[in-house]
Amino acid sequence: MAEKGKDGTTPAPFTFNSTGTFSVGAAPAGQGDLATEALSNKTANLSLAPKSGEEDDEFPAEIINRLVGLKQLQEEYDTLEEQYKAERIALEKKYFDLRSPLLNKRAEVVVGKIDVTVEKLDAEGQAEAPSSSSSSSDVKGVPGFWLQAIANHPTLSNLLGEQDGPALEALTDIKLEYTEDYSGFKLSFHFAPNDYFTNEILTKSYTVSPDLLDDTAPALTSVDGTEIVWKDKKNLCQTETKKKQKSKKGGQTRYVTQVVPNRSFFHYFADPHMGDDDEEEEEEGQESLKTHEFQLSVDADYEIGHTFRSEIIPAAVLWFTGEADGGIDLEDDEDGEDDEDGEEDDEDGEDEDPAEESEEVGEHSGKPNKGAGGAGAAGEQPECKQS
Repeated sequence: MAEKGKDGTTPAPFTFNSTGTFSVGAAPAGQGDLATEALSNKTANLSLAPKSGEEDDEFPAEIINRLVGLKQLQEEYDTLEEQYKAERIALEKKYFDLRSPLLNKRAEVVVGKIDVTVEKLDAEGQAEAPSSSSSSSDVKGVPGFWLQAIANHPTLSNLLGEQDGPALEALTDIKLEYTEDYSGFKLSFHFAPNDYFTNEILTKSYTVSPDLLDDTAPALTSVDGTEIVWKDKKNLCQTETKKKQKSKKGGQTRYVTQVVPNRSFFHYFADPHMGDDDEEEEEEGQESLKTHEFQLSVDADYEIGHTFRSEIIPAAVLWFTGEADGGIDLEDDEDGEDDEDGEEDDEDGEDEDPAEESEEVGEHSGKPNKGAGGAGAAGEQPECKQS
């Protein structure tokens, strides 16, 4: 009896034609047998005609039989792949749970809740008695631990604005969580009370398809960041300026308030734009996908999240000390930024309208050099999430 397909129907059997090849259709009485019927069921969804442009060109019976065998091998391979992924997820969870207590202890050391002692060994490998003259300090933990680790990373350091330091010094820990099926992860940035925002935790979450363990590049399906609740006039992502405008015809002078975006690490928690950072400037009349020059693209946003997940969190102390690969010389970098700032200041001076004078009233000014998000629509209010 013929085996029914998934839809409950019996597929049409294969029959021989005059050229000795198979075709699909109702078999004349007496010509159908169990072999062709079984083969029919296996290849019901198989395209029999090669794309040669000739309607009468069909696969020979032996090729169809081989394709059926290859599909069976593929099914067995896919089954093993599913088993492998399930076992790998279980292994990832096992070692994630084993590593978590070490990262929690690191967090306690950084904020000064606990301390660690390092035993010095003598020439014979025996622990030496602690020196009684060792100096004590009132400093707890490791101040500025995460700020320094971020600043030493060549990608993440590009996000930092000169006004970000005090806020990031309040960063006490960065935690990582995975979804149950490893289709996404969440980064949680824990902050001590500070002068800039009221949030104790800022998060950034990513979801991908099919999952993070896929050998091909998984597709990013969603990105979500925390809305930052800034304290009054403490938004590090922007500066308010008052410009005094004088009428060219000698009329009344007025002040105009403008919101200027700053380079800041905290733009990372805002929504990314859907464009490409490397794309050429928009054609005349084409609307820019960015709301301001420091807004990150989706690709750059995910790269930063992946960097925290795979580099910073696992080896934060090595990034702090500069031992991790990719460490930079901060002094050289700062010198380069100063030169760049000087050149841009000269250019700004040439373009300044003599009829306008500018006076900053905000407490935070950002560097006018190139942002991590690339060039964009400068001067518009930034989409750094705020209440």
